Amino acid sequence: MNRTDTMTMTRCATAHAGPTEFPPMSRRARKPEHPGLLLRRMLENELGVTQQGFAAWIGVSRRSLGSFLRGRVPLSLDLALRLERALGDSAEDWVERQLAWSRAQEDRHESIRPHPRLDRQQRPAGSASSSETPASAPPAAEAADS
Repeated sequence: MNRTDTMTMTRCATAHAGPTEFPPMSRRARKPEHPGLLLRRMLENELGVTQQGFAAWIGVSRRSLGSFLRGRVPLSLDLALRLERALGDSAEDWVERQLAWSRAQEDRHESIRPHPRLDRQQRPAGSASSSETPASAPPAAEAADS
């Protein structure tokens, strides 16, 4: 880290005393933002820190931080904890934003139906209603006696 980055980091560390206020995510939000893009904007606009300087500050490689800032890789728990320490925002907030974004990406696959060979009894518990019992299954009382 060069002298300018060190001075910038010091100035930003003292100027950024509390948790960052993120815009609230409304329930109507159609497409959540990747948390890396949010952090990228924050670094550029609020903190005025270079990617290289911030990466050095939190102890990660510039390449891995850059991939995250561009939305190419998901947030890791390790990075969430580092952001919590460096910025004062809770790791849970970062993880929730990642989860919202990841879930929105997975919603693209809603049209995928279960494979026809998988009947309802083979699905994990909780995915089929409890009132559906297979015809071949013994009643609960008989199963307990045997």
